[in-house]
Amino acid sequence: MRIVRISTLVLAALSVAVPIPLAAAQVVPLPTSRPLADSAPDAPQIGDASKSANKIALAPTPAMKPSQLAAETPSVPATPLEDLPPNSVSAEAILRSVTQDAESADACQAELKALMVQFTPLDPIIADGGCGVAHPVAVTALGGGVSLSETATLSCPMAVNLAKWVKQAVDPLAKLYLQDELTTLGVSTSYQCRTRNGVSSAKLSEHAFANGLDVHFFATDGADRVTVQKRDADSGMSARFQAAARGAACAYFTTVLGPMTNAAHENHFHLDMRVRKGGYRLCE
Repeated sequence: MRIVRISTLVLAALSVAVPIPLAAAQVVPLPTSRPLADSAPDAPQIGDASKSANKIALAPTPAMKPSQLAAETPSVPATPLEDLPPNSVSAEAILRSVTQDAESADACQAELKALMVQFTPLDPIIADGGCGVAHPVAVTALGGGVSLSETATLSCPMAVNLAKWVKQAVDPLAKLYLQDELTTLGVSTSYQCRTRNGVSSAKLSEHAFANGLDVHFFATDGADRVTVQKRDADSGMSARFQAAARGAACAYFTTVLGPMTNAAHENHFHLDMRVRKGGYRLCE
């Protein structure tokens, strides 16, 4: 995997192309946080990650460094176009978003600041395999003193909705069910160039567009930790808190998968903002 190098002249030439909107994030309706692929979006396919190794990519791709913006023509992706998943995003589409959606990106980052999110804007990510994002951010903490267990590389709208979910739902639910304030959100995979569940024949995961995040646990000020796992509904307040947090996530994200979905999600919630036909949402 490698990063496509972009020149200032190329960015200027592409700036006259038809813009791809990057709407300011809101809970309803959800914004489009990445350039749409040519094919129409549909419901995700849920598969067993053990069936096949990922042939697209296995590890996160680093963001482009300023030194990489040399005055040279971008090279053609190593992966033949006909071999890319149908929902892949071209380098050209990402470049259009870099230039045409700068104002929307600034507005989104201003909203992150208003939500007291600790983040760092990153350079565009363009990766072989049709992965990437125009305006990613590296998030380390959310408002209200809630830290992330590790830095998450996300699209800005995904980061906004994550912050809103925690502020408006998860933290109040922790106070209600756990009698304590939320201090840490345990997360793992954010941006990663791979297919859904690592199945080589599947479409690209929303992780491939920095548009998804996996949540593993919730920690409170009193050092209590609620790990995401399959729970009996009558097993106590931790189970009720987990169920309520999962249910609330369905108002902020278009995909919510977890222990009740399948074995691939038995120890975490997968949250993403995939845009589908007719506003379809998957909440399991």
